[in-house]
Amino acid sequence: MSNMWLSLVFVALALILPMRSLMVRRVPFSKWAVMALIWGAIFIATIFLIGLFAE
Repeated sequence: MSNMWLSLVFVALALILPMRSLMVRRVPFSKWAVMALIWGAIFIATIFLIGLFAE
């Protein structure tokens, strides 16, 4: 159960941090890096959801 919360926190951070840096414009994130982080977070969330429903 704690593994699920850890994964949710990771996915939330992976989605929030690039968006926040794009709004502030202090950290130079490229568009491709932001897309890669978002797709990676979606992929990891999907894997953990499949793992939860498999139990």
